[in-house]
Amino acid sequence: MFTSHRRNKPKIGLIAAILATVVLTASVIVWGQSKSAEYQRRAYDETRHHAENTRQEIRQSCGVIALRKPNECATKKTEEHRAYERDEQDLVAQKQSALWAFIMGASAVVGMGLSAVGVALVWTTFNATKKANQIAQTAFEYQVRPWIKIKAEVSKIIQANDDVHVRVYVDSVNVGQAPANNLSVCVKMLEGDWPSPRILNVMRGFFSEDNARWQETTLFSGDKFSDTKRVESTDFAKHPNQASIVVVARYMSPTNYRRFYYTCQIFDLYDSTKHTLVVDFKANASAIRVRKRDHFNGFAD
Repeated sequence: MFTSHRRNKPKIGLIAAILATVVLTASVIVWGQSKSAEYQRRAYDETRHHAENTRQEIRQSCGVIALRKPNECATKKTEEHRAYERDEQDLVAQKQSALWAFIMGASAVVGMGLSAVGVALVWTTFNATKKANQIAQTAFEYQVRPWIKIKAEVSKIIQANDDVHVRVYVDSVNVGQAPANNLSVCVKMLEGDWPSPRILNVMRGFFSEDNARWQETTLFSGDKFSDTKRVESTDFAKHPNQASIVVVARYMSPTNYRRFYYTCQIFDLYDSTKHTLVVDFKANASAIRVRKRDHFNGFAD
């Protein structure tokens, strides 16, 4: 319903612009006709007034002319009046021509404005259609896409001198509606204090470190892929320290090969006797355990 309303907005705007242009053009034409009629009326009044004055002059000044030329004065006055009448008509024609030239120019400007509005509305319609298509594509991808759920278990923590080795069993299950392509699983041990947002920012780089070759597989809907990963940290056991174990599954959807999807599970080493995240292998190695922290499922790059 709301999408349909958004799609109709450009059409409503275009109709409103066309109606406004028609009304404005009609108003300008009516105004032009009114001004033209006004020019004609003024010219008629001026000519009539001048004719009255001419008749008065003929009666007053031509009555005393010699009888041998009784019509010469009246003829001259009549010709002067006709010349004045022609000048008035020419002036009216010039004013009307200037008026309609102005109206045509104004109409051209209005037409250009309407064209600009039409281009803007077409662009708006194109953008709205593009966004609607993107929304529809995203909705389709979320409905028909793979979702990888991982279940990781740290099975063994081994201290060898100052080094620490961790073995992790990882089960990846596709609970989505489409195959998961190019599935790879990575396990990293991060020393120090690593908040979850910081891990999420850097984990994409795990798959490009040292040009490593990751085992990529296709996991169909409902299938499970199991793997054992080993990770080590050199000289970690020398001093008390914190550590996080990060398990990341990366995969792609068959409907979109332009981005990866990720599932991430985070664990922390902790001291079960002191209840602290700072562990000391030399002082209390037997008390070191693994605790689940966060699980981020199926977000996109």
